[in-house]
Amino acid sequence: MAGCPKCFDKAQTTYAFCISCETESGGRACRAQNDSTRSSKKKWLIASVVIVLGVFLAGAVSQPRLFIPDVTTSVATSRTATTAKSICYVVMEHPDVVERQQNTINRITARLEELSGLPCVVIHFTNIKKSHLSEYNVQTILLSGVSPTTSKWDPRWLAEFYAFLREVDVPTIGFCGGHHRIALAFGGKVGQMRLLRPGEKDPNPAYHPGTYKEWGFKRVTILKRDPLFHGLGDVIVVQEFHAYEVKELPFEFEVLASTDECRIQVIKHRSRLLYGTQFHPEAYDEEHSDGKIILQNFFRLVGILPSASPCMSSPLKSVSSRGTWVILILLTMVDKNPKVLA
Repeated sequence: MAGCPKCFDKAQTTYAFCISCETESGGRACRAQNDSTRSSKKKWLIASVVIVLGVFLAGAVSQPRLFIPDVTTSVATSRTATTAKSICYVVMEHPDVVERQQNTINRITARLEELSGLPCVVIHFTNIKKSHLSEYNVQTILLSGVSPTTSKWDPRWLAEFYAFLREVDVPTIGFCGGHHRIALAFGGKVGQMRLLRPGEKDPNPAYHPGTYKEWGFKRVTILKRDPLFHGLGDVIVVQEFHAYEVKELPFEFEVLASTDECRIQVIKHRSRLLYGTQFHPEAYDEEHSDGKIILQNFFRLVGILPSASPCMSSPLKSVSSRGTWVILILLTMVDKNPKVLA
């Protein structure tokens, strides 16, 4: 910046008027120059704040996140009840695994939001309560898969969650490990798949070595037509990552799809809107979109999407443009010392 425009004294640039020439015109000129500088800085500061807020709010809509607090806390973030609809993604991972799976959880919930057009509440299975469903106006529950871990599962965590699954009346679908939890909650049995035959290749030797696994995109045969498969042929191609399967199905359920090696690929409750898929429909890509169609059909069954029209092309854009939607992030973590069931 130049100094006084009258005497060109650069040492006086921080003053409201020039103390070198002290003339009326010089004073006015320097004062005007400094006033202009302060005004420009103020405008720049305001613009910066607006940009930062815009980026933050845009991220809040398009980038859902599961925040991991100290492992000793099990208190969810408080929020008043809302009439805005939402979907709920229940993380079925062992508490020791959740943190390293956070990026995957974020990607999946973002994808579910994109397909449904609704914000997604993320809750760990050890913390979910029936009161959350009304508090967040949950329209549907989606259960995640379960990553391998050497950590021990507390049977009390699972007993409480199984009771929740049996009692809840919200439409629900479980993927892979979530599918297993649904079967177990109603009295089914889950176990390892068969052993590898001599010379048979193991697609992932580090995971249950010696056990047959369905790994990658696989063909699944539909045994019974259902609205979940609307728009799909008799054979679908979906992502599989498992060495365990449902061995015995509860009598309340029926089998809808199968593979040669895994008889129970898709299950449906006979009187409730409750599904389980051995595969991961949320793990689709551009070349393998059957999983995406299954999720869209499920959201139509729930009533989130119109039953006779395709999914909206850009729900996140629609949500953010209204400016009134808020992504509901529920801060959750397991209590390392849960109460003993009565």
